[in-house]
Amino acid sequence: MIKCLTFDVTNTLIHVASGGNVALHYSNIIRNKIDPNFYLDIELANKNFRKFFKIENEINPGYGFSKGMSSQDWWCNIVNKVLKEDLKTKSGPNRFDSQKLDCTSKVIYEEFTKKKYWQKYSDCDFILDECRRKYGLKLGIISNFDERLFEILNNLSLLSYFDFVCIPSNCNGSAKPSEIIFLEAFSKSGCQNPHELLHVGDNLQLDILPATSLKFKSVLLKHLRDEEKKKDFLKEMPDHLKNHITCAFSLKELLLKIHY
Repeated sequence: MIKCLTFDVTNTLIHVASGGNVALHYSNIIRNKIDPNFYLDIELANKNFRKFFKIENEINPGYGFSKGMSSQDWWCNIVNKVLKEDLKTKSGPNRFDSQKLDCTSKVIYEEFTKKKYWQKYSDCDFILDECRRKYGLKLGIISNFDERLFEILNNLSLLSYFDFVCIPSNCNGSAKPSEIIFLEAFSKSGCQNPHELLHVGDNLQLDILPATSLKFKSVLLKHLRDEEKKKDFLKEMPDHLKNHITCAFSLKELLLKIHY
C-alpha cells in the first residue's frame, strides 16, 4: 500500500516557460536588465548551455557542495561560459568585461526564481490535491534543484502541498542518482517499508533506476500528447526494462498507475 509519493520537479511537475527555451529568457533578461542592444544567438546559446551544464555537473556535482561552492557560483560558471562563447561570434569591441559578465550571471540567477519563468504542467494542482486530500498520501520532493526551489515552488503556489523537500543543499551535497538523497527522503516519509514509497520522475537514470534499486515503487513520467511520440518512446526503451517500468504520459494518467 502506497503511503508516500515523491516527485522530481523539473519536467515532471513544472518546466521552463516558453517551451523550455532557456537561452531566450537569458537574452530577454540581458536586454531588459543589462544591455538593451544585446542579442543572444538563441540556437547557439541553448546548445552551449546543455554542453556546459553537463561539464559543470561532472566536475562539481551537487552544485560543488563538497568544494564549498554556492549554487550561485555554480550557475554563474555556466552562464559566463555561454555568454563568452556567444561573444566570440560577434564582431566589434567586446561589450562584456569580466565584471559585467559576473553581474549579468548573478542577475539571471536571481531572475529565475520568478514565477514568469516557470509553468506548471496541466492538472498539477489537481493531482497533488487529490493525492493529499482524497488518498491521504504524504508528499515529498527528491530533486537535483538548488535551494531556489523553495522560492520557486512558493511563487507557483505549490510548496504547501509537500511535507518535505530533499535537494543537494539539505542532503550534504548528495544528488540523484546517489542512494543517499533517496534514503534521506525515505527517512522523512514515515514509511516502514520501501514498497510504501512511490517515486515519480522523468529520467530513467536519475529517478527510476535508483528508486527501484532501493525497492521503492516508481513511475516514469513523460509529458507526451502525440500518440506516435508515445509509441516511439516505448520502442526506444531497453528491452530488459520494458516489462518492469511503469510509464505515464501525463499527471492525470499517473493517478491511474498508482495502486493505493
